[in-house]
Amino acid sequence: MRIYLFLAGLLGSFIWVKAQTEFVNPFIGTGGTGHTFPGAAAPFGMVQAGPDTRIDGSWEGCSGYHYSDSIIYGFSHTHLSGTGCSDYGDIMFMPFQGKLPEIITPNFYATRFSHNKEKAEPGYYSVILDDSEIRYEVTVTERVALHKITPSKNDTLHLIFDLKHRDELLDGTITQHNPRELSGMRRSKAWAKDQTVYFHLTAEKPFSLKKYGDKADVFVLSFPVKQNEPILFKVALSGTDNDGARKNRTEIPGFNFEKTRKETREKWNRELSKIQVAGAGEKEKINFYTALYHTMIHPSLFSDVDGRYRGRDGKIHGADGETYTVFSLWDTFRALHPLHHIINRKRSADFIKSMLNQYREGGRLPMWELWCNETDCMIGYHAVAVLADAFTKGIPMDLPLALEASVANAQLPNWSIQTYARKGYLEIGDEPESVAKTLEYAYDDWCISVLARAAGNKKTEKEFLRRAGSWIHLSDPETGWMRPRINGGRLSPFDPREVNNHYTEANALQYSFFVPQDIYGLIKTLGGKDRFENLLDQLFSYDSRTTGRTQADITGLIGQYAHGNEPSHHMAYLYNYTNSPHKTARYVHTILDSLYQPTPEGLPGNEDCGQMSAWYVFSAMGLYPVTPGSPYYQIGFPIFEYSDILLENRKTFRITAKGNTKGQFHLGRVVLNGKEIQRTYITHDEIMQGGTLELTYSSEAGGNIMENAPDYFAPPLQVAAPEIRASQKPFKDSLRIDIIPYSENQHVRYTADGSDPKTQGNIYTAPFFIKEKTQIRAVAIHSDGSMSAEASAEFRPFPHPERSVTLFSTYNRQYNAGGADGLIDGIRGDENWRKGHWQGYQDTDFIAEVDLGKPQFLKQISVGFLQDLRSWILMPKKVHFTWMDEQRNILGTRKIDISVDDKTEAIFINEIAAPVNAERIRYIKIEAENYGRLPAWHPGAGNPAFIFTDEIVLE
Repeated sequence: MRIYLFLAGLLGSFIWVKAQTEFVNPFIGTGGTGHTFPGAAAPFGMVQAGPDTRIDGSWEGCSGYHYSDSIIYGFSHTHLSGTGCSDYGDIMFMPFQGKLPEIITPNFYATRFSHNKEKAEPGYYSVILDDSEIRYEVTVTERVALHKITPSKNDTLHLIFDLKHRDELLDGTITQHNPRELSGMRRSKAWAKDQTVYFHLTAEKPFSLKKYGDKADVFVLSFPVKQNEPILFKVALSGTDNDGARKNRTEIPGFNFEKTRKETREKWNRELSKIQVAGAGEKEKINFYTALYHTMIHPSLFSDVDGRYRGRDGKIHGADGETYTVFSLWDTFRALHPLHHIINRKRSADFIKSMLNQYREGGRLPMWELWCNETDCMIGYHAVAVLADAFTKGIPMDLPLALEASVANAQLPNWSIQTYARKGYLEIGDEPESVAKTLEYAYDDWCISVLARAAGNKKTEKEFLRRAGSWIHLSDPETGWMRPRINGGRLSPFDPREVNNHYTEANALQYSFFVPQDIYGLIKTLGGKDRFENLLDQLFSYDSRTTGRTQADITGLIGQYAHGNEPSHHMAYLYNYTNSPHKTARYVHTILDSLYQPTPEGLPGNEDCGQMSAWYVFSAMGLYPVTPGSPYYQIGFPIFEYSDILLENRKTFRITAKGNTKGQFHLGRVVLNGKEIQRTYITHDEIMQGGTLELTYSSEAGGNIMENAPDYFAPPLQVAAPEIRASQKPFKDSLRIDIIPYSENQHVRYTADGSDPKTQGNIYTAPFFIKEKTQIRAVAIHSDGSMSAEASAEFRPFPHPERSVTLFSTYNRQYNAGGADGLIDGIRGDENWRKGHWQGYQDTDFIAEVDLGKPQFLKQISVGFLQDLRSWILMPKKVHFTWMDEQRNILGTRKIDISVDDKTEAIFINEIAAPVNAERIRYIKIEAENYGRLPAWHPGAGNPAFIFTDEIVLE
């Protein structure tokens, strides 16, 4: 163990202090659902070199490695830290000694390993392979991996390079230049649809090269070796071209393995020592410095040593400063980027330049960008949140370009952003995950208003500040939760614990507090602090079981608070806005103490490129940025005696804590630079000026009343759109309509002929009935004269009111299409099945009977089915039609086998039709056989498939 000696105190006394890297355990998060990797990386480096134990792209193995595995398939040069989708694993090789077969497959070169022969530290990884006893070691610089392989016997050492490892190989080449050098490229498709990695390999000793396979996607480098005589070679990567990779190799001029390992360890110590903590125990320090380590894997360097990089337009560009990739913005805008805006300000400026260059070159800010590919993963346009937070906290940027790029992203035609902007909110029929998207768009719009205000653009500031208040249209005064809207009303029945397609990887409980731009407005809308606190109490005390679909991301549960996924991350700090701020300290302590452990399973959910760890780093110090884009940090519950933040301006900000033990959660005194302040927050400028924040905790509330952070450009509180209530959308005789305003100090104007209610509407006074197809439009008007966004609904009678449907199977309540008669309501589901027009059956066949109401002639029967492989929805194996007379005598039958490609990822609809041409038909029975369990090649292997059906058409 490396120990560092320091001189301290008086009389020359000595104390032994570990370097920060000694507390880092790269295996934390490699088990469970953390999805981290244990390989070698330099801080924010392009290269992440290490072992791959998964080649199937499974969810647990997104990083390529999972601690539960006992087989290594090889060692690759790129890995993602903690993502929920699989990619990277580029330029993989496996050492082997022995006779090679004519066809080389992963099953041939895979080898067993054990964790007691494995070691990892920042910038270094090693393992002894059980089947061959070969020792593998790797260390890295930012762009180069230096490998050291020690053979176990006197026999040729082969390095098997398999270019088709993990991802779909689109193209690949390897060319030998001389006995010690080769270069190549790998172009692949996975999460990033078109990713090209160039590499240059230089070996200390000569080797021979041989191609294997018809497609030349396996290459073998062979070295003559002696037992225990190490072979060293270095591999440099580039995203530009082979010349870029060749230049990048100069980061390691020779093959001095220990020198490189030491230098990279020193780089990590410099980075990790930007925050120095004392007090607490070994567990807390391991958790802390491993978390800080994880915050410095991504974003990752993407430019070469000469500054060149490949842009979003596919062209090669030069840059002033470094260029970065891997922007997991739905996750990292919350805490990771705010953390770097304190401790890595120069690098953060390069992050901002990288994002703005992506806008210049590709017309969009990144959403979830990976190796110059936009994956379009997750929701929102949260690059604007990073821009706003960076600008508010003094990170230099091109403000006019940042505002232009942000506005452009908020006007994209994708994901119903324009519908949201025009309408003021999204309904189920507009867009899947409509609640989550409305809430996140509204927050992002507030961030744009912050940039517009800074730029002096009053018009843009006003427009986006208005849009930032859109959240109110989803707030349900009855339940207090954010409730989906549908056809002018609210979803019913409504279960706030249900995980469904109206939220993103969450339920209503886990999304209803996402209004970080207007917390005081949310509190006021809900009726005040007491109710707000009561709803928070419900969140943390509910039964932890969710209903609805299974969602692997919902982990780390305390009640329904799900720390394993990002939407919950700020919620414990919201108690600071109530009359019980000690509950913030209590729950923050619980999360820190129980959900983070120094073990492979020690993360409560996906690491998500550093966000899960950034929460820990902030919270362990006692602070958290609840509203990125504002200059405020909430005070929580520090676990250390003190934390020193060493700033780039050469100042130090120290946070000290007294009485911070379990059970003592009341914040008694807050002293900043010797002056007592009566508040539960501090500002960014107060941190950057350096000084000391002294926090004192006790077991009982003191007499001090702590103030919380003031509004920071909060949006004006809008009038909520009224709710149009009706028992069903299609109706058979008549339908009662109620129109409900949000609060008592509002009234409603409406029209029932599709005209504009703002100018032609009647004042709503009582429920009314409709008997024909009707479009209702309504607005609410506050007593002060302000008007809401519009609610709009369309109701139509059943096309054949005499018909009815009896179901002999039970549909999943999330996918009900309006009930049994929704299958004959004349409303056809389209390929966007999340809108709610499809009926879904899981692990059961679909069996239904249509009653025509009276005997009649039919020419044809048809029924629609949908397939979306990624969502476990597959075509039935066969469909059986039976038609009967009034006495249920069978008049005819038709069985149709369905033969479609069950591996296609395209979403499509298949209309299955049966000719009938018969009279006296009263009943039609339709039976569809479920696909069954998902096959082994599917990511959801072993789980039951869905049948999705809609609209039985009788001609």
